[in-house]
Amino acid sequence: WTRGHAQYKMFDTFYVGPEVTWQGDDTFTAWQFGALISGIQLGDRSEIGLRAGYRKTEDIDGTIYGGAELSTMF
Repeated sequence: WTRGHAQYKMFDTFYVGPEVTWQGDDTFTAWQFGALISGIQLGDRSEIGLRAGYRKTEDIDGTIYGGAELSTMF
């Protein structure tokens, strides 16, 4: 499982950019290509990131995907 992304800071408040994910082993392979937005502040100690794009798993029709990540400082 590997995920890579590049981000560009927008308006000094959040980041946007592309992402690529590869998953697989000897039995299957899957790729994801999409975009993300991260660093959206929810308060002094928390932020959220969102991602969406296209996912293709071998031998299965492609589909869209989406996700959210919440980060907080303890």
